[in-house]
Amino acid sequence: MLVALNIDYVIIGHSERRQYFAETNETVNKKVKSAFEFGLKPIICIGEELEVRQSGKANQFVLGQLVECLDGVQEKFIPDLTIAYEPIWAIGTGKTATSEDSNDMCFMIRKKIAGMYSDSGAPMTDIDGVLVGGASIKVEDFIAIINY
Repeated sequence: MLVALNIDYVIIGHSERRQYFAETNETVNKKVKSAFEFGLKPIICIGEELEVRQSGKANQFVLGQLVECLDGVQEKFIPDLTIAYEPIWAIGTGKTATSEDSNDMCFMIRKKIAGMYSDSGAPMTDIDGVLVGGASIKVEDFIAIINY
């Protein structure tokens, strides 16, 4: 249906889908493979909750998600893949992910992808974009993000 609507990208594994619809790394993996099969470019959301972050296991958790979500995905598809680090612990908790928090996690994610596939699969060094949530539907908020 998405292809028929000329959609290019599809978000898979968003924290709300995981929370409210019991989406797992396994179902994300199946959806990613299906997206590639139909010519869509998946955006995979991965990230840890506050308890995981506080336990000091954030890196291990997020990289585990990444590996499971990409299980069996062929290297030829990696250039059309986007990974969105979603620090779930910063959503509605009053805590804010710093630039350093996000940059460090993105660096680790890229390093893992380079190790799983090749350096060409992770060409940028750190953060190279944003996935804007609810602020994208509020014009003033979105303009402020763009101008920032």
